[in-house]
Amino acid sequence: MQSNHKQIIKALAKKIPGVATLYRCLRDFQLVHAKPSSTPFGFLIIGNKAMRRGEYEAGDIEIFKKLAREADVVVNAGAHVGYYCLHALALGKRVIAFEPMPINNTVLCKNIFLNNWGARAEVFQLALGKTVGIQNIYGRGTGASLIKGWAGFSSRSPILIPVSTLDTVLGDRLEGQKTLILADVEGAEFELLEGAGKLLHLDPKPIWIVEIALFEHQPKGMKLNSNFLKTFELFWENGYEAYGKAGSRIRLFSKKEMQTDQLNVKHDLPSSNFIFIHSSTDFPSDLVVDVTKA
Repeated sequence: MQSNHKQIIKALAKKIPGVATLYRCLRDFQLVHAKPSSTPFGFLIIGNKAMRRGEYEAGDIEIFKKLAREADVVVNAGAHVGYYCLHALALGKRVIAFEPMPINNTVLCKNIFLNNWGARAEVFQLALGKTVGIQNIYGRGTGASLIKGWAGFSSRSPILIPVSTLDTVLGDRLEGQKTLILADVEGAEFELLEGAGKLLHLDPKPIWIVEIALFEHQPKGMKLNSNFLKTFELFWENGYEAYGKAGSRIRLFSKKEMQTDQLNVKHDLPSSNFIFIHSSTDFPSDLVVDVTKA
């Protein structure tokens, strides 16, 4: 029945644009005023069913938590309603979160406040990119993006949002601290990294988890992400090595492999999240690494 309602709304929205706007407003209202639910992890959350059940991106969360345990501070770019932030805060970590969408940001703050973790969290209602300014963001929910046409979202009703850079906001204030940076910015990760030169050179070097889609969610007419390899090359140029989840293990991806066979590499992976660890950094003891295929 629910899917039939959605189909009817979509059909009406094509004929009457205001219907789509009204539907989004009602959905946002329901999210902001939803009752928090308990999770298997011991914290409360306002979020989707998979988050409430602890099933959301379960494999990626397992890796994230292992890396977060060894960090002093966790930076989350594209935090949405704070699912990863809550996991880090539950581990006793400090969190710096960036979320540009007004509704998402409101729920993110509520989720942190509900669990009495506000004293260890900084939240910025900002997108992150190469330069400071004002830009359009397209879409809603977890898929909102600075990239026009991303994930099939309509470009008819963008939202104007402030954009800054990681270097502008954080600069060298995390110098001397073990930092884990999670970037899930829906196609804008290369631009984010271009504005993060200071963070790439911090001491100790941060560990990065970056979602990098190769063929998923690309705008119409774009079969592959033109910045996919450029993102890896930026890390390699700064002394980082690239890892990804393959089955139950983490494996190293060599520069040669990614440059010559990136499509097959990506097809074999269950996630678009890649881990970047500087060659001078001791590899986290909790992660099992398979380098035989690299």
